Amino acid sequence: MAIDGQTIPLPIAPENNRYSGQETAQEVTVTYTYQTITTPQTTVEVSYTIQASGKIRVAVTYHGQAGLPSLPVFGLRFVMPTPADALYLSRVVRGNLSRSNGLVSTKSPGYL
Repeated sequence: MAIDGQTIPLPIAPENNRYSGQETAQEVTVTYTYQTITTPQTTVEVSYTIQASGKIRVAVTYHGQAGLPSLPVFGLRFVMPTPADALYLSRVVRGNLSRSNGLVSTKSPGYL
């Protein structure tokens, strides 16, 4: 976890007891490391960076492994407490970065 670029210790007691709940930040990043259920196993790191403006950036690092195929498709599902009307997509396909935005109702994962 990092707050405004500064890594902080795992935010559990007793470390998090020093926070009042009144702290603010311009940016918070939380990184998770997942282990695949493949044989052989490998890891995937997913970082979520939330900015004060509400913008969320998701970065994924797939650590391939000898004996595993290259990653053909990888997806994340977000469950939101309220419906989203618009979205901004940024993805890399075969080494090319593509970006788009628009109404959620007009976006479908046709590439799957």
